[in-house]
Amino acid sequence: MKKEFFGLLCGCTLLPAFLYAQTERPNIVIVLADDLGWGDVGFHGSEIKTPCLDALVGEGVELERFYTSPISTPTRAGLMTGRYPNRFGVRSAVIPPWREDGLDENEETMADMLARNGYKNRAIIGKWHLGHTKKVHYPMNRGFSHFYGHLNGAIDYFDLTREGELDWHNDWETCHDKGYSTELITKEAIRCIDAYEKEGPFMLYVAYNAPHTPLQAQEKDIKLYTDNFDSLTPKEQKKVTYSAMVSCMDRGIGAIVDALKKKGIMDNTFFIFFSDNGTAGVPGSSSGPLRGHKFDEWDGGVHAPAVLYWKKAEKQYKNLSSQVTGFVDLVPFAFVADERSNIALVPENTGYHGRVPEILLENDVLRVGQTLVQQFQLHERRCFSSLLIQCAGDGLHAAAADVGGEDQSDCFGRFLHDDNFLCVLVLEVAEGRDGHDPFLLLLPVA
Repeated sequence: MKKEFFGLLCGCTLLPAFLYAQTERPNIVIVLADDLGWGDVGFHGSEIKTPCLDALVGEGVELERFYTSPISTPTRAGLMTGRYPNRFGVRSAVIPPWREDGLDENEETMADMLARNGYKNRAIIGKWHLGHTKKVHYPMNRGFSHFYGHLNGAIDYFDLTREGELDWHNDWETCHDKGYSTELITKEAIRCIDAYEKEGPFMLYVAYNAPHTPLQAQEKDIKLYTDNFDSLTPKEQKKVTYSAMVSCMDRGIGAIVDALKKKGIMDNTFFIFFSDNGTAGVPGSSSGPLRGHKFDEWDGGVHAPAVLYWKKAEKQYKNLSSQVTGFVDLVPFAFVADERSNIALVPENTGYHGRVPEILLENDVLRVGQTLVQQFQLHERRCFSSLLIQCAGDGLHAAAADVGGEDQSDCFGRFLHDDNFLCVLVLEVAEGRDGHDPFLLLLPVA
């Protein structure tokens, strides 16, 4: 069966939980990779050298159940808005140079929200991919105070062009900086940290274009993998080039972390890294044990490598690692704790899909994964059996879900629970009932 579901429905966001008790607003640093596969990092057993990310896992926590959309633009739209992107027309395609659409101007972004909450500096460094032909779609019109990077995807790493046109910008102006795009992004991110750290809390969204095609690497990074590149077969050369691109990005992430540490602000920084989707399947990339890759709703397309460092949540790292989280869950924590009221500013009727229902908080952590497993073992009804199995395991995507005795493809939901029932809010059914209104199922727990 063809799978049409796009808006990934994660479990319940837990990121804001740790902000409720904070009086000092944190810096927010979001680092995004482009087409990095689950199996392309050292902490998942890859041969690709990623020592900086591996070290960050040791200092922070790997989010083992972090989910995205299967392609770039929708993930970035959901990340920016906290809403499932198919709810505002960004569903199954990216924005290429020849299209004039972009992120709906009626949608509020994380940068807009942070601007209202005392974040003077809100920078995006790197790839935007949410509209480029109309200035209403530009980052500087979407809440950001600074933009350095490219509007399109798939730019040339060395000459910074797409379709023969220069696509490199500094705020509103075309920028003629020279260099390898990954290193230019890193350099600007560090410059922003140096400039912003004395001016209060800041937001830094670092969106690398690596390791997206075209496969282009610097010679110094290629030498990490071979001293005789010309002797390799074309496929081997692509594999080495891809590995070198990932290692260059990893080195840049390490430099950003070092800059935060040198300024003494890493421990008051919410730092998260993840990929926008799975690998595109190029030589050298890998989904590891996961099925599928970019464009697929199988786990290989949407189950992203992810790492969180948030010192004030350190005691909860063990619980955090197994929690179901995802790209739409980042906006709710942007409503950071107000210093005067000490209350997280998450409005009740915003329409955001990522959130933390307070009733589910237990010692500042959601225990979604464990509860689902226990409740599925106790629950004997046929309804949504496949769905519950899938959510209790390593992925969100079942090949089919048994809904009321009828075989329906790809049913997904958001889960609330207490000791007596499991509540499933069904938001999408791709096969046969696509487009239906959301509905609730209350499944009693024996």
